[in-house]
Order: sequence, then C-alpha cells, then structure tokens
Amino acid sequence: MKKKATVAGAAICLSVGCLWLTTRVHSRPEPMYQGKPVSYWAKQTRHAVEDDSVRILVRMGAVAVPCLTNQLALKDRALQKSWLWIFAKLPPGIRARFPQPVKASELRAAAAWDLLYLSPAAKDAVPSLIAALKDDDVFVRLDAATAFGHIGPEAAPAIPALVQALTNQHRGVRFNSAYSLELLGPLAKDASPALKAAMNDSDPEVRRKALEALHKIDSAGFISSE
Repeated sequence: MKKKATVAGAAICLSVGCLWLTTRVHSRPEPMYQGKPVSYWAKQTRHAVEDDSVRILVRMGAVAVPCLTNQLALKDRALQKSWLWIFAKLPPGIRARFPQPVKASELRAAAAWDLLYLSPAAKDAVPSLIAALKDDDVFVRLDAATAFGHIGPEAAPAIPALVQALTNQHRGVRFNSAYSLELLGPLAKDASPALKAAMNDSDPEVRRKALEALHKIDSAGFISSE
C-alpha cells in the first residue's frame, strides 16, 4: 500500500513538474500591468463576469490582444487533461496547495469575453473571433458573436460568418449575431436576406432583433420591400 502511494505521489509530482516546465519553455516576455503579465490578467477573467481583471485588460488595450487571441485557441492537451483528472482525485489538503486548474474551454470563453470589452482595440482579433464562432463551447460562440458589433467597422470581414451564425442551433448565438449585424449597420447590408429569413426564427427574441437589425441597416429599403 505504501509503495502504491509513493508511486502515485511521484506521478502527480512528475505531471505537475512537466506542466510547469512546458509553460516556462513556451513563455515569452509579455506586457505588464501592476507587476503582472497580461496572461495573468487574462486567466483571471471568466465569461459573463465584469471584474477588475476585465477593466485592467481594457486599460491595457491593443497590447493585450495577442495574448487573448492565443488564449482563444487553447485546447486541453493530454497532460492538462491528466492534471484535471488527478486534481479532482487529490485529498482536499493536498489540493489546496495547488492552483485550481481551469479547462481550456473556460479560458477561451474568457478571452472572447475580454475581447468584447476591448471593442475597437480588438480589431486584430477579428480572424480569431471568426474561427471562434464555430467553437465547440457555446459560451465562446456567444461572446464572439457579440464582440464584432463592439469592435465596429473593422469587424466587417466577419459579416459572412455572422450570416452563417444566424442559423446556429443555440438561440443566444443567433440573437447575438443579429445584434452585431445591427451595430454594424449599413456595412452589413449583404446580410439583409439572412436577417429577413431570421424573422421566421422559432425564437421571438431572435425575430425581434433581426427586425431591429434590418431597420438599422436600411429602414426605407426594408419597408418598401414588404
């Protein structure tokens, strides 16, 4: 029994050590705020929580974007998955000695949430946010769909992806996509046919937002076509 416990302890220490070493090897100098790198602040945020870490990233502005776009592409590697499993099995006393591990999907959702708040400063993240519209995690898709409208005209390349997202299986993604198209206004005129189709959506809030987007894009043109 003692031998098994020793082997298990060694395995845990080896996993933690490898994870720490991997992080250190791939780390690069980052912009700092209050003595902490941007990645620290990015990993403090969580989807749908507006806290000090979000406000700090907004103050940092565009220099925070490369870190956030990298975080938006994170996947749980085998070692991370192993550590998540091991951590859950640890006795509470030992678990308290280690930082709480966070799933990659939670970090991706947090990055999309942060980019939403950075607004125009996040313009260089548009290609990454377009890819995020197809993320497996619904919270990533929700925040990505909203972010484009806050970024503004620089997010125009995302309009075709937003049109596709108007048929997403999750009503919130459809609503947020129509919301961004509304904020983009006349720039999103090519989305008008898809928005008209969205007026037949099964969800009344999506239908309402599609109508509002159409009026914002071209009210006169829409009314005359009815």
